[in-house]
Amino acid sequence: MFDFLLVLSPGETMIAAFFVLLALGVPVAYSLGISALLAFYLMGFGFDMMGDLLYAAVARFSLLAIPFFILAGVIMGYTGIAARLVYFIQVLVGSFRGGMALVTTVVSLFWGAVSGSGPASVAAIGPFLIEAMDREGYDKAFATALVCTGSALAIVIPPSIALIIFGVLADTSITGLFMAAIVPGVLMGAVILAVAWIKVWRNGWGTDAVYSRAEVWHAFKRAFWGLMTPVIILGGIYGGVFTPTEAAIVAVVYALFVGTVIYRTLDVGTLFRALGDATSASAVVMLVIAAGGLFGWVMTAEGLIESISGALLGLTDNEIVILLLINLILLGIGMIMDAVTIMLISLPVLMPVVRHFDWDPTWFGVMMTVNLAIGLVTPPVGINLYVGAYIARLRFERLCVAVVPLVLAAVAGLLIIAFVPELSLWLPAFRD
Repeated sequence: MFDFLLVLSPGETMIAAFFVLLALGVPVAYSLGISALLAFYLMGFGFDMMGDLLYAAVARFSLLAIPFFILAGVIMGYTGIAARLVYFIQVLVGSFRGGMALVTTVVSLFWGAVSGSGPASVAAIGPFLIEAMDREGYDKAFATALVCTGSALAIVIPPSIALIIFGVLADTSITGLFMAAIVPGVLMGAVILAVAWIKVWRNGWGTDAVYSRAEVWHAFKRAFWGLMTPVIILGGIYGGVFTPTEAAIVAVVYALFVGTVIYRTLDVGTLFRALGDATSASAVVMLVIAAGGLFGWVMTAEGLIESISGALLGLTDNEIVILLLINLILLGIGMIMDAVTIMLISLPVLMPVVRHFDWDPTWFGVMMTVNLAIGLVTPPVGINLYVGAYIARLRFERLCVAVVPLVLAAVAGLLIIAFVPELSLWLPAFRD
């Protein structure tokens, strides 16, 4: 029955097994680990070696930023920062029709700088934003699609878990990646907002609410400590005060300070719930990274990386065609896999291509992350859409239809970032 496996190398068998397990619904981390385990058996290596490789994959100082940023984001969610930010931006731009579309996009970008996770952003800010847009007459499916799409940019706007992982795997400055992602992140928000406004004006959604200066000032005072979050975290990183990993620890301390001293919404029980949520989320990410490290080691040992990279470069010498092909492949894979997994299995193959064409790895990392962000809102996986559908109590199919124009806008933004590298490299160059 399995005679066909005899003609495949252990590495090829591993890749085949990985996709079979995914098709059977096995979680990504287990699919990576089981398929790598099978390859180890076929290669004749002892399983005691696996422990060392699993440890080596996660025992990196830079990766410590991931659990700490996750914890900071969860604590800030529990302290009520999200609700205060939504209300402040709402009163700030609520004096013109379609203001809630701007509120949703801006808050999504801002919250991305706190959580670093697309699904976490949808869960944190989605209930407030969707309800507010629903009250103002927006189509609920479109409102949910806008929240999901804006929150997908959470993996682009620094501090970003995806950018941290790229920096570690590609041996690229994480601080440089953070700086490079700011302009592309804002650009993506702008193109998504442009499409949203067209929909708003065509359908006559929204109201022309009027807020007094006193109301704006009151909302600003309530949201002030939340507004300071990216200023402290990103300002410290870009100013050279601390590294991204140290910034993650500072973020946790700041979140604890705001929750216990300023807002006084964080008690012992809430803190334990936040620790539990952050532990679960961090364990999932780190397990995928560990299993992905094992998977990547087998690919390297079997020579698959050189073979696949060589095959890609052998298609054409035209770097524009190769760039389009890479983006097309990433968009396709992004429809069925999460960003972390895609980086773990594709970066070893893609980095030789980057070096061959002498592309800037910082720009490539930003472009790749933007591409994978789009995958968060493209079915059949589209994890942001599943979270949004659950929160809004909508059928998943209805949400998939509503998100189409926003995905097309995001793809247009991706092409601009891909073919205008200066957008990503301007800030890092300015700092240097």
